[in-house]
Amino acid sequence: MKHFQWLCLFSILGCEDGQLARNNDFNGTESDFVESFQFTESVSSDLETLTLLVDRSSGEAYTGHVDRLGNNQSTSQKYLNGLLNGKSIKKSPDGSWVEAQYLEGKLHGPMRFYDSDSIIRTEMFYEKGKLVPENLL
Repeated sequence: MKHFQWLCLFSILGCEDGQLARNNDFNGTESDFVESFQFTESVSSDLETLTLLVDRSSGEAYTGHVDRLGNNQSTSQKYLNGLLNGKSIKKSPDGSWVEAQYLEGKLHGPMRFYDSDSIIRTEMFYEKGKLVPENLL
């Protein structure tokens, strides 16, 4: 029992602002997503407009993984402080999909379009939201 108490204390002290860590992963339908979140626009320090994902209940920018199932596609994305950050995958009912990388809300890295046989049909590269044309396949 004593070890359990120490473990709890270390868990609490190891979390930011003394708050217990919570699992922010969302997994649901598109309508569940719309009920739980909203998109807002924010202007960055370089005067670009960015789209933030905000939790409707807390009003805070969302951090976590989002998996949602819509009528025409399924989506898996990662957010950090309301901005897309990391891998984003959108799959169509026909088995084709798009995989892209984001950094702080902007496309950054490869964007690949796959057909239903998992063959890359198109690949593009982005740096901080800008298409790098010489890397088109």
